[in-house]
Amino acid sequence: MTTWLKVGYFTASQEALPSYWLKRTWVSDSPGRTSPRWKTHKRPRRGREYPPFGPQYEIGDRLVVYITARGRCPAILEVVAAPRWDPAVVDDAQSGEGERWGVVTDVKGIRSMSLDNAPSLQDLGVSATSVQRKGHVRLEDWQYEQAKFLIGDQPAGSIQSSPTTSAEIPIEDGKVQGYEITPKIDVKRAVRREARLVRDYSAFLMEQGDEIARHKVSPPSAVYPIYSDLFNKTRGHLIEAKAGMDRGDIRMAIGQLADYGRFIDSVERRAVLLEAKPLPDLLDLLSSQEIDAIWRSSEGFSDNAGGIFT
Repeated sequence: MTTWLKVGYFTASQEALPSYWLKRTWVSDSPGRTSPRWKTHKRPRRGREYPPFGPQYEIGDRLVVYITARGRCPAILEVVAAPRWDPAVVDDAQSGEGERWGVVTDVKGIRSMSLDNAPSLQDLGVSATSVQRKGHVRLEDWQYEQAKFLIGDQPAGSIQSSPTTSAEIPIEDGKVQGYEITPKIDVKRAVRREARLVRDYSAFLMEQGDEIARHKVSPPSAVYPIYSDLFNKTRGHLIEAKAGMDRGDIRMAIGQLADYGRFIDSVERRAVLLEAKPLPDLLDLLSSQEIDAIWRSSEGFSDNAGGIFT
């Protein structure tokens, strides 16, 4: 299964309602009838042959819908049939749009919520520059997991439930949840910085005799497991590390701590581990969610909780 951000240019008021996306049966992509591609390629037969440069969705893929006019992602759809070049279907729904969007993909709604309350690209860890002039963009696994966490409730019967599992794993396990930093070379650098931050803080705690682990969690119906960064078993502290220091990083950490905390027993306190002390407003944001902050200092590490985490 591949996950995609499906860009939509919709403006109708009914598309702001959750029920619209749960009832949606198809989406469309370029190329349409007027595509300049047909100057060098033979136009496909309607409903049959498929342009090789169109979207490469496969049955079972997930599409996270992004509405550009509002900057929000209100729904997740599942691909139920291979894409086909069928501009007449688009014309029937929106007169003349088959000229631009001729590829039709049958879908069914998986999750949906009000457009006003839907998450933004930043909430999903997706850079706005990565979707400019594109109809669809491949998502990383962690970005799709974030979308599932933030977008509504799944309709009854759409996905079979399975028991949640949570297992302790060594802190050295290399799997890392991601966040919004671009381009890719900067992502790699940030992941290395984050891993080093976790390693140094873990060593700092173990020198004091604390027992450290992390958790691999498989939520109900999840396609992929999720991984916490650090759990102090001795003190009951659930900690999420972030290499970045901006608002997007802090908001992502809050969401991840909320998600992991549902499945991990014996959590006494939660905190975000950072390279430096965050700005006062971001400390206030964390405090409003009953989350503390930990950062590097001349003593090794400091916190805003009276030394509870150090």
